[in-house]
Formats: sequence, structure tokens, C-alpha cells
Amino acid sequence: MKNDPASGVFGQLDPDRMQEIVSTFGPILQAQGTITSVPDAASMYTNDFIDPSIKMAGP
Repeated sequence: MKNDPASGVFGQLDPDRMQEIVSTFGPILQAQGTITSVPDAASMYTNDFIDPSIKMAGP
């Protein structure tokens, strides 16, 4: 776990990074038959329970 570079919040997932991961690996998994369709990245995570006031101090 670390601060999300986009928001600075500890543990928050970056939507752009999640989309990149799904766009990269989704078609591979689909071609292998592991999944039947590539899911929507936003349906795979939530930042709803992250407290934005919690941040790690920099080096």
C-alpha cells in the first residue's frame, strides 16, 4: 500500500491505472478462456471506504 500518486491518499486506487490493467489483461484472459467478457474496470474496485484524510509522509 502507498499513497495514490494522483490524489495523494493512502490506499486509494487510481481509476486510470485500473483501466490500464483491465485493458491490458482482460483480452488476454478472454482469449485464454479464463473469462467470457472483459469487465468494466470501475466494477472491480471501490474507493468508497478510503479515508482521504489519511496520507503517508513523504521521504
